[in-house]
Amino acid sequence: MFSLNKRITNLFIAVLLFALAFPAAVLAEVTISGNITINIPDAGINLTVSSATGIDDFAVSGPSVTFTLSANDTVTVVPPNGYTLSNDIGASNNCSGQVTFTATVVVTPIQCTGPTGGSGSSAGGGGGLSVVMPTNAVVEINNGATETQVRTVALSLNAVSASQMIISNNSDFTGASFESFQKTKTWVLSEGAGEKTVYVKFRSVSGGESAVVSDKITYLGESGETVAVVVNLDDVPAVKTAIGALVKSTVSASTYFIGGDGKRYIFPSYDIYRTWFGESFSGLITQSEDDVTAFPLGGNVKVRPGLRLVQAVTNDTPWQVADPKVYAVAGGSVLRHVSNAEVAVALYGENWESLIVPVVETVFTGYEIGAPITTAADFDPLAEALAYDSINKNFDLPEENKNSNPTVVNSTQPGTSSESSLAEGNFVSLLTVGSAGDEVRQLQDVLKAEGFLETDIDSTGYFGPLTETAVKKFQAANGIDALGYVGPATRAALNNL
Repeated sequence: MFSLNKRITNLFIAVLLFALAFPAAVLAEVTISGNITINIPDAGINLTVSSATGIDDFAVSGPSVTFTLSANDTVTVVPPNGYTLSNDIGASNNCSGQVTFTATVVVTPIQCTGPTGGSGSSAGGGGGLSVVMPTNAVVEINNGATETQVRTVALSLNAVSASQMIISNNSDFTGASFESFQKTKTWVLSEGAGEKTVYVKFRSVSGGESAVVSDKITYLGESGETVAVVVNLDDVPAVKTAIGALVKSTVSASTYFIGGDGKRYIFPSYDIYRTWFGESFSGLITQSEDDVTAFPLGGNVKVRPGLRLVQAVTNDTPWQVADPKVYAVAGGSVLRHVSNAEVAVALYGENWESLIVPVVETVFTGYEIGAPITTAADFDPLAEALAYDSINKNFDLPEENKNSNPTVVNSTQPGTSSESSLAEGNFVSLLTVGSAGDEVRQLQDVLKAEGFLETDIDSTGYFGPLTETAVKKFQAANGIDALGYVGPATRAALNNL
């Protein structure tokens, strides 16, 4: 026969296993005698409960155990060798000595230094606490992205010896509290478009805290959110970049298009960039970070209308299809669902699937969804492509500042000449692959007259690969770096003909 104490011990073990599987469960009060082991996975150690006159409830949370006691009840807990029992009711103990608690308590075992071994009591003295400080702390927003279209972002977090963390949009952590450490967390940025900073601090099991670490990202604003930005191009300092140009800064891999409204528009992916400029980066201008950020953010460049299709994918790496629907792209990058494969074949040919541009969900939400395409007669891809052949047209920006005739920001010093007027020469704009209009047509005529472009090629007014090759030939013949776009040196040579 089992003794009464053994029966109670077995009952406690059964209840303990139930509670570990269902931490929120409330235990009936249990009296035990003998040793019971509680595993704390986050700390990688076990605690021993040697006796208890009554336990109403207990729960393991992170590196701690909470014991709920009624009046006049006690629980005696023994830490592993080399540990002391930090607690929230001020009960003192020796390193590796047992502690008897007489009230509800949160117990956290922490490493200690000094004498170890032996049994202590709730009246014992401390053994010298070794506080471990979390190291190599880091936080990263959206895997290091510099901009986001939505406020909800993904945080990547890490720190050696971290058991808790505290996160805030404020440097003083107002209103924030520590929570269990985890390596990834969804976070919501503060309201309002602009640069955002997320602050994080880590804490170890022993209570040591790391220095504050942070990461920044620019929130562009949700689709439909109005961001009031007044742009006065005369106030943009020392920017040598033309409206309609492709630019990047010296400290970032992000590529921007400078729109006719004087704002910079980011390409969310290389796939989207290719719909406008193909494989060429010959017209890309590198500027200082200050010069690039002097242009206010305008939003995302969207997939070029007409000749490509769009499908929403997840933000994962590698991504997965988030929605099986495939969309044609109308003017303004309005997406229209292609209702079936037969319509897709009629509009785009047998290889229509190869024309799909994957757009991640966080960017996809910025697109407007239009009427579905149920027959081939509902949509004309070529007509859309011709009608919206520049990013400025697609954004419906002012005609006088569109890509085909860009306005040049005045970057000259007082008393020097400016390149912002047609009166000072036939060519005044930065022209590159994707540019279109009268100035490109004039460029093609000059290149043909000078023998750099075949005369049987029509002057279409669109800057494509043939025009790029001809510009490179012209540049090489005139001692200019053969980059394939018309910049200041090439303009000067053209205007001197």
